[in-house]
Amino acid sequence: MNKTICVFIVFLTFIIQIHAQSLTENEIIGKWTVSQINVLMKLPDDQKKMIEIMKEAILRSKFEFKSDNTFEFEFELEKMRIQNGH
Repeated sequence: MNKTICVFIVFLTFIIQIHAQSLTENEIIGKWTVSQINVLMKLPDDQKKMIEIMKEAILRSKFEFKSDNTFEFEFELEKMRIQNGH
């Protein structure tokens, strides 16, 4: 499970950096949801089910970026929730 969480965090960081570069600071403020996830690498069969579970959970998650440069990440797994992130 820790390996999956680490992979998710790396994936999330990469995606946020790509999209954040095209937005100004004021444009990112607000509540955001993930609308689509594309897995671009071939996965072993034993990991496919776990990735599908994580994808569904991510699609139900919410991000809130605040004007004071903090953010919250609402996620089903309590370990992965972030409050007052910076």
